[in-house]
Amino acid sequence: MKKLLLILSLFLSLNTFSQSIIAPPETPSDELLLAYRALKCFIDDDELTVMLQPFIPLNKNMHGLTKQYHKNLYIISISDQIHNKIIRKWVLLHEIGHIIDFHNGTLTKFPLTWKGAPINPNLDWIDRPWEQSAEEWATIMWQVLEDSPPPVHIYKKIPSDTLKTK
Repeated sequence: MKKLLLILSLFLSLNTFSQSIIAPPETPSDELLLAYRALKCFIDDDELTVMLQPFIPLNKNMHGLTKQYHKNLYIISISDQIHNKIIRKWVLLHEIGHIIDFHNGTLTKFPLTWKGAPINPNLDWIDRPWEQSAEEWATIMWQVLEDSPPPVHIYKKIPSDTLKTK
């Protein structure tokens, strides 16, 4: 009940500042707070809305997914296979990095481009500049918002043995 009240009060306070995060009650409060702080610090847009889906079945190789519906509406999904709290926060910040790139026009969906050039879907994941950018954003946000060193280096694959530890 305490957690529900915390999430409800955080949600109501988010609406006071216009930017909003919509998340189900099972969303870990530390992830919700981190998302709120990251969005407020790194995206200056009071009309931004992010829907957070904290436990979604995704492909086993996919830790998170961000979808843009228009300039101010996004959905972040985080894999239900990731149980390590630190890695979950890293994935969340990585996905917010994609929102930053979408919001400032570096990454566009219609047409799908990176810095104005068409995206090559055949690039290896590690070589995709929008993924490298999201990792750089995650590193910057982590350094500003967290009190510990980042858990992974710039665009290194998250070791599978770290995903399930708590």
